[in-house]
Amino acid sequence: MQSSGGGGQRKGRSGGRRGDDRAERGERGVAAGDGAGQDEAETGIFLHRATGAVYKGETVVNSAGMPVRHGKGEWIDGEAKYEGEFRNDVMHGKGSYTYPSGASYSGDWADGKYSGHGTYQWPDGSFYQGSFVANAIHGEGKFVDAAGREWSGSYYNNVGPGLVHDEYE
Repeated sequence: MQSSGGGGQRKGRSGGRRGDDRAERGERGVAAGDGAGQDEAETGIFLHRATGAVYKGETVVNSAGMPVRHGKGEWIDGEAKYEGEFRNDVMHGKGSYTYPSGASYSGDWADGKYSGHGTYQWPDGSFYQGSFVANAIHGEGKFVDAAGREWSGSYYNNVGPGLVHDEYE
């Protein structure tokens, strides 16, 4: 399915309109399961008129006849940007998100959350690289502060109990 660059309209396989009005209004569908009942992925451009957010990338039509983000794409909402993979209309797989503050996350996503291996960088240049579980720093990793000092080890739910920097030993 190809969409026009203007209003988010989509043309169905038969050449008729399917999901045009919903996509034009910026509504989004929620696909159930693992994509069963969905058409094969195609490329489209959608504008969410209420917020001005734009999605460019692969989509499928869910069982309710609504186009949803599914596959690789780019979502931009003001100064926030995500580029990567989607599954059933949520960030899932590999991707990078940049926040308006300048902070960013690049790595694995599961159901819209940081999960797996990734790197989170704060606007001051400090960063954490390692394991994440459901948006939390959790597992093995290292934190490097803005001055370049490094703390490595096991992190639990956003804290590194017992981590000591060489300077303090």
